[in-house]
Formats: sequence, C-alpha cells, structure tokens
Amino acid sequence: MPQTIINRPDLQTYQQKYGQSLITVLFWVIFFFFMRPLISIVGWFFGVQLFTDIMIEQGGYHALLALLAWYFGIIFLMGLVLEGWSLYNLYRYGRNEKRIHHPEPVKVAALAQHFQVDADRLRELQTVKRVILEHDVNGKLISNLS
Repeated sequence: MPQTIINRPDLQTYQQKYGQSLITVLFWVIFFFFMRPLISIVGWFFGVQLFTDIMIEQGGYHALLALLAWYFGIIFLMGLVLEGWSLYNLYRYGRNEKRIHHPEPVKVAALAQHFQVDADRLRELQTVKRVILEHDVNGKLISNLS
C-alpha cells in the first residue's frame, strides 16, 4: 500500500509544512478570540476582575443589553428572510413538485432518423445486452455490431 503524505512528512514541501502551521496558529487565535467571553467569566470567578466592578459600577450591562438587542434583531431578520424565502417557494411551486420536469421520451422513429438507422434494427439494438457502435467524426453511425 503506498504511503500517504500524512505518514511521510519528509515528502512535504516547505510551503505545505509552514502553510499548515500558519493555518493552525490562525485558527487557534480565532478560537481564543471566540472563547474570550468564557475566559473573562472564569477570570471574574477567580477574582481577576470583579464582575460587579465591570458590569454594575462601570455600566457594562448597558453595552451587554445593546449587544443583545443587536443579536436578537439580526436573528429576527434572518428568520424573516428564511420565512420569506419559504413563502416565495410555496407561492411559486405550490404544494406539488412543479420543479421536477421530466422530458418526453424520445420516440424510436426520431432516434432512428437522427442516427440514420432502420427503426426495426434500432429496436433490435435496444433489446440486446451489449452493443458496439462506431461513429464517424460527424457522429454518424458507421456500423453496429451486437
């Protein structure tokens, strides 16, 4: 079984090695950025900064309430967009599946005319399990062997 690049780091180029490390560091930074509120709460719990000092005495709860209002507003708008999209689809397609459009089957006569083959021979070719067809450069059927 051939070795994959994961099992053979010596096959990686410097760009791959350092690019992977850079992406890993970048996502750890993003992770800690999003974990910052949790880290702050843990810090408050252990007394690094008192919750009462920040939230009550310095008025931090005003910023929290404003931020929560923005969050709920954005969530509400997202819900409206989703509801509007579903109502639009219900109006456009109704309760049946008008989106599914099956084309009409091609008739044997039209297929025979297109490939310039006798219709009886075409019906015979459609019933066999294996058919080898040869075409010229313009797509015209040269021979048909079954």
